[in-house]
Order: sequence, then structure tokens, then C-alpha cells
Amino acid sequence: MTIEDILKESSCIIAWRLFFILKNDVLEDPKILTIVKITNLLILKIE
Repeated sequence: MTIEDILKESSCIIAWRLFFILKNDVLEDPKILTIVKITNLLILKIE
């Protein structure tokens, strides 16, 4: 495993945790939805 692989996996885990926390709490907030979308795009670009 390279450092990149570890970063990819950990960033995905962090993103999923954030996603589920946000989904449960404040999914209706458009600012937070935008942040989630941007984060997901960044993660997809890393992969």
C-alpha cells in the first residue's frame, strides 16, 4: 500500500462519516449540501 492508497481510503471513510452525520442533521441546508457535493467531487478526482 502506498501513502496515496491510505489517503484515498481514509478520505473516503471521513467523507462517508461526514455525509451520514450531515444527512441525519442538516440535509435541508443548501450550504452544507454544496459542501458535501464539492467534497465528493474532490474525492472522485483524487481516485
